[in-house]
Amino acid sequence: MAVTQADLERLQVAISQGVKKLKQGDEEVEYRSMNEMLQAEKRIKRELGLTGARRTAVVRTKSGWR
Repeated sequence: MAVTQADLERLQVAISQGVKKLKQGDEEVEYRSMNEMLQAEKRIKRELGLTGARRTAVVRTKSGWR
């Protein structure tokens, strides 16, 4: 089943309210923990292409710092 933006929003509302059981039409999903819900949120964001690439900062100086 393809996920949608509405699925993500529904999950985010449940997370903010502390609800671990979601119902959509005839389908019902119950998460075991908040951590599992947060992992599902990350997966949905990744599938929807909403996550940005991680950036790493490298500091270089030309002064006497070593």
